[in-house]
Amino acid sequence: MNLNKDSRFRSLQVLNNVLIDKKNLKYEFNKYVSGLSLKDTSFIKFLTYGVIRKKKTLDRNICDYYNGDYSKTSEIYKNYFRLGFYQISCMNSIPDYASVNSTVEIAKKESLKFSRMVNAILMSFIRDGGKIKQIKGLLNYSKSIENILIENFSKKDILKICNWDDKSGEVWFRIKEDVAKKVDKLIDIKISKVHRFLNNYIALENSQYAINEYVKKKNLLEVQSPGAGLVVKLLNIAKNDKVLDACAAPGGKSKYIYEIMKGKGNLWLNDKSHSRCKLLKNSFKDKKVNITSKDATLGTFSIMDKILIDTPCSCSGTIQKNPDIRWKNINIKKLVESQYALLEKLSHAIRIGGAIVYSTCSIYSNENWQIIDKFLKLNSDFLLDDASQYIDSCYVDSNGCLSVSPLNGEMEGVFGARLIRV
Repeated sequence: MNLNKDSRFRSLQVLNNVLIDKKNLKYEFNKYVSGLSLKDTSFIKFLTYGVIRKKKTLDRNICDYYNGDYSKTSEIYKNYFRLGFYQISCMNSIPDYASVNSTVEIAKKESLKFSRMVNAILMSFIRDGGKIKQIKGLLNYSKSIENILIENFSKKDILKICNWDDKSGEVWFRIKEDVAKKVDKLIDIKISKVHRFLNNYIALENSQYAINEYVKKKNLLEVQSPGAGLVVKLLNIAKNDKVLDACAAPGGKSKYIYEIMKGKGNLWLNDKSHSRCKLLKNSFKDKKVNITSKDATLGTFSIMDKILIDTPCSCSGTIQKNPDIRWKNINIKKLVESQYALLEKLSHAIRIGGAIVYSTCSIYSNENWQIIDKFLKLNSDFLLDDASQYIDSCYVDSNGCLSVSPLNGEMEGVFGARLIRV
């Protein structure tokens, strides 16, 4: 058996790199599916993303079959058990014997003794029905995220958030501006949904095929949530505007801004990370943009007409599509301090009458409205501009901000506030 070609072994490698080495799931997934068929790619995604979503529940179930102290077992060994249990309980298209045999086969890489243990535990699980028991009150999140949820939401709302995060979800695409009038180029795409207010955003029946063909090869679509489109709409870019995207990498919103500007005005892209700035330079090569890499809380910028501060955040609104986030240890206090510092510093780089859009992909109030409320109380030369003037009011909260979460919308979480300097 050539392990390097085996989909389950590749899945194991992804899990080890993400859950043990704390690497980015999206990056690791893309690395290990490179060159594989669409079928194998879809299999690995379903398996790895599923295990990561249900890790704590899987572990509690495995404990019932493990002879010894499971908590002291190495994470590498745990990932074999997680793979086996998830396949048996959640992947009905795979016969149980295939799930067991394949997991046992790759476990031989560790030792013959360990592979026999894997076989015995998985067979016992199958004899008991092979169904994962849901543990009442168990939250599949890190302790820090669990604490934030408990502090900010009722039990009923936490359940809604958990149910949303546990779904595999839809992948949304933005049709590029120069492609929208040439729909014949997208003739073989099967659209499952068009966003009701942003008709250039579509969900597709076979998203992985679209990513392979129309994102990577033909460059006709961008993978992007409609929430990102709503944030860009809040900028309300005018002809010849001077626009700064202060935390731009990897560049999804920047690309949309560039398309809207159509080469008019001036677009400045900045990101603190030098490595992420390389992604921006690669995406915008041969395009008329200004790219810098500096800490926006320390550096200075020329005066702008519009500034987008898509600040680094907990990303709690994107856990459905990025399940590895649920196991991160979030220092919310440190995040909030850096978010406010960004807004305060960049407020000096906007002209009178100009607009700042502060946005996050978080559902936590302390990263969102609490930042804006504090800023407005301390800066009388800024006013909050009602977001319903620029986007549909169903996405606008009682404060006048863009606010979407699993509790009130059909999209991933996003927040945006438009501030005018007076």
